[in-house]
Amino acid sequence: MVANLRRRLEAGVTGIVTDCAAYNRTLGDDRTAEFLLGQIGPEQRRTTKMEATETKVGAGSGIAPLKGSKGLPSICIIGAGVGGISMAGALKKKGIPFDCFDKREKIGGIWAFDEKLENTSVWHGLNMNTPSGWYQYSDFPMPENYPDFPQWHQVQAYLESYVDHLDMRGSFHLGNEVSEAKRLDDGKWRVVLGSGETRYYDAVIVANGHHNTPNFPDYADKIDFDGPAIHSQHYRYRHEYRDKNVMIVGIGNSGAQIAVDVSFDTKQTYISLRRGVYLLPHYMFGMRVDKFLGPTLSWWFKKMLPGKLYALYFTGVYHLLGNHRGIGMPKPDHLMMTCLPTVTESLANRIGDGKIKLVPEVKSIEGNTVTLADDSTIEVDAIIYSTGYHTTLPFFEKDFFEVRENKIPLFKRLFKPDTPNLAFVGMFQAIRWGFLDVMETQAKLIASYFAGEYSLPDEDAMEADIEAERKQVEREFMHTLRNNYYLHGDTYIRELRKEQKRGERRIKSGDKPGDFPVGDDVISTQQANEHRLVTAAE
Repeated sequence: MVANLRRRLEAGVTGIVTDCAAYNRTLGDDRTAEFLLGQIGPEQRRTTKMEATETKVGAGSGIAPLKGSKGLPSICIIGAGVGGISMAGALKKKGIPFDCFDKREKIGGIWAFDEKLENTSVWHGLNMNTPSGWYQYSDFPMPENYPDFPQWHQVQAYLESYVDHLDMRGSFHLGNEVSEAKRLDDGKWRVVLGSGETRYYDAVIVANGHHNTPNFPDYADKIDFDGPAIHSQHYRYRHEYRDKNVMIVGIGNSGAQIAVDVSFDTKQTYISLRRGVYLLPHYMFGMRVDKFLGPTLSWWFKKMLPGKLYALYFTGVYHLLGNHRGIGMPKPDHLMMTCLPTVTESLANRIGDGKIKLVPEVKSIEGNTVTLADDSTIEVDAIIYSTGYHTTLPFFEKDFFEVRENKIPLFKRLFKPDTPNLAFVGMFQAIRWGFLDVMETQAKLIASYFAGEYSLPDEDAMEADIEAERKQVEREFMHTLRNNYYLHGDTYIRELRKEQKRGERRIKSGDKPGDFPVGDDVISTQQANEHRLVTAAE
């Protein structure tokens, strides 16, 4: 907080007013933004803009060398979303030097509103589905004045404040896409940035998220539709759909939330769905949904109800309390918790008000006419596909590592068995009230590993564990793209903590930490060339 305040004060009145104007723009309040900028003289506005351009990371000016630390690896983190921030915090606390890169120009990943539509991000009217208190770091709680379900800009501000709380801002290099990460024969990693700059690190940690490459239904590129059709990745403002008939394809969390949001401006909103889903509102019988469900998502409750008993319990309780069949929701063809339930505010109310209608899946589209699976038709002006994402790692060569159908071949979702200086954060979907604490737990184990305090089991044991987990996923969850990397959050957190203790015991019994380079400074090729030019001139 102090570092953040100091940074604002150093910017002066002009910088503060400019920041306030930019913040109002992210809220969609262009009128206030223009008013604020109008209080700054034209010359000051030009100067401020010029200074921002000169200091912008990623403009190709090079990044300062990263000073190595004896006995510890220099690490490149790819991604400055929640996973990257969690990882940065864990490394900072261990004194491990790192750089964190992200092609976005703001910290926070999908929580950083992107009006340019260059990256997946929140939309303007989004409130998070995770109840307040669940989406926070263990040593840095969210502000007490935040509502039960914070708005997106509150979450993004919280993540920014955590970075400042640990004084990490200088280690985040925004506007810098990692275009290539390649492990060399000597074990070092060559990291190439979008600007062309090349840097060498002892280890790489991937935290680029799994909301980058949209998944579309098979028919999406075969239709002849007379109107705009986008993926939810690019949905930002509902006002663009005022007085239109809009069809949302998909009824996961994003699809349901977007349907509710856009329905306040549309003439009619349709949700096209393949199967019925289980709906969870933000409040049940006057209680916040997490408090109503109590300990039922805990590891010990799931352990008491092994196998299908856990899913049968939730399914039975759901039908006992009300199954949403009255609003036209088809009966789900699966048990609850074998697929992520849809958490959404006000969906049932908007359906009851007639603003949203549930319709079957799409059979064909021609012009503005959509023919549905039951051969009925609807007329729509716009389509928003909310049909999930593929997990992609574009900076790796495909023959080195590739995720297919969102199946994650990693030990504990963290480590590639044959690559000791590579780790991953956030490669999962989970039954959990938000994923921040899961990623924080992942980051703690990874940091302990690179600090030499935890040792991995041998490769054969890791491969066997990966295979056992794959079979468990197939046994417990539906076979869909999203569910292929599904897990039970609290059970997974407990397993990571147990695994960390096992790895610490392996160290005490004489096992060596990971075999990877340590201790060197990180100097880019650009800086090395500049150094040679200076030396030659001397």
